[in-house]
Amino acid sequence: MNKALLVGINDYSGAPLRGCINDITDAAELLVKQKLFDVADIHLLTDKQATTLTIEDRLRWLVSGASAGDKLLFWFSGHGTLLPLRDVNGDMKSNECAICPVDFDWSPEHAITTSGFSEIFANIPEGVIFQWVSDSCHSGDLAREMVGCGIDQYRVSRQYPMPAGIAWRVETWKLLGKESPSLSRAISEHLHGAFLSGCQENQTSADAYIGRRYCGAFSHYLLERLRFSWGTPLVAVRDEVNAALAEAKYEQDPELHGDPLHLAHGFLQGEI
Repeated sequence: MNKALLVGINDYSGAPLRGCINDITDAAELLVKQKLFDVADIHLLTDKQATTLTIEDRLRWLVSGASAGDKLLFWFSGHGTLLPLRDVNGDMKSNECAICPVDFDWSPEHAITTSGFSEIFANIPEGVIFQWVSDSCHSGDLAREMVGCGIDQYRVSRQYPMPAGIAWRVETWKLLGKESPSLSRAISEHLHGAFLSGCQENQTSADAYIGRRYCGAFSHYLLERLRFSWGTPLVAVRDEVNAALAEAKYEQDPELHGDPLHLAHGFLQGEI
């Protein structure tokens, strides 16, 4: 039983994007073309559908009933951020990476954080190949907000702009010398496959205009490589995508984490 959940959000209030839905529809078409998934096994959530509660519900659908030999894919194209959280006394207790659903409002109730993902993905049994593609960014450094997006009006950061008060909390956490757990580290124990991220932790992913259409720069070059080199080991695909982004003058270097044995296989291929 193979399942895929693809989430693309353009319609953010105050911080719209343009290429996220193209990312996931392109990905869905490739998955069907490669006969990796049946159409009915691919769920797409876009814009108003992609609320916090709905994404969490579909994530539980994704992992429910999974057993050894199954393949699961979660693809998210949209805004990411760092979310500072306070305890009951109002003191900072953590600074977590998060994806931003369409109803994101800087409250923990309307975000999905590293701890939330860890809780859901803890239900993935051994022997399941699980891959997560994240075309978003989670840097909290406002000085880096536009790094990797060039000076072209068609390149926009996929980092949700931070209000001044939130940014102050994030920087305070850093000045205290405390770490913010990355998505890759937080869920690595559940990755019986791979985590592919559009950029390093101190970079931002670009929402771009390529080939006369909007898309995520990382998603575009990743899908391009997969179309023409299906079966190429993921480590080689990552290197090829890095080279393509650099040639196009995008200052973002995709990350690849997961089971080393699986990274030697192609996208959602191999056995665990």
